[in-house]
Amino acid sequence: MSLLQVGVGNAGGGFVDLFIFGILQGTYTKWYFCVILGIVYFFAYFFVFKYVIEKKNLKTPGRDVEDSGDDVLQVEASELGTTILKAIGGKENIRDIDNCISRLRLILNDTSVVDEAALKTTGSLGIIRINENNIQVVYGPKVEEATHALKQAAGTYK
Repeated sequence: MSLLQVGVGNAGGGFVDLFIFGILQGTYTKWYFCVILGIVYFFAYFFVFKYVIEKKNLKTPGRDVEDSGDDVLQVEASELGTTILKAIGGKENIRDIDNCISRLRLILNDTSVVDEAALKTTGSLGIIRINENNIQVVYGPKVEEATHALKQAAGTYK
C-alpha cells in the first residue's frame, strides 16, 4: 500500500475503514488498489494453501486418512444423541455441553474414554483434544443438531 501511495484506513483495516477513509474520501486516496490487491491476495492465498495442504497432505478437518467415508456407516438422526452419548463415555462422564458455530464443546470428567471412531459415524469431521477434560468435536453446520440431540439424550436439554 505504501508503494502504491494508498491513503486508506485506520488501525483496524477492515471494510468500514475502506468505506469511510477510502471510498467516501474520493479517488485521491487510491482506495481501488485495496480492492484489486485484495482479489489478487485471495487467489494467491487460496492456491498456495491448497497446494501446500495437498502436497504435504496436511491434516485439516474432513481430510482424515483413516476414514475415506465409504466404510463408515452413518447414524440415523433419531439415534444421533444416544450414539454421541455412548461415544463420549456416558452421562456420568459429562460436566458441560456447549457449542460454537462449528464445534460441539464438551467438558468431560475424562476424555481418554472418548471413542473417536464412533463419533465419526455421527458425522463428525474431526476431534480436537484440548486437555484431559476438554474436547471439541467438529460438526460444521450440523453442530446445533448434534448439540440438541446430545442434550436430549443426556437429559440436560433446557
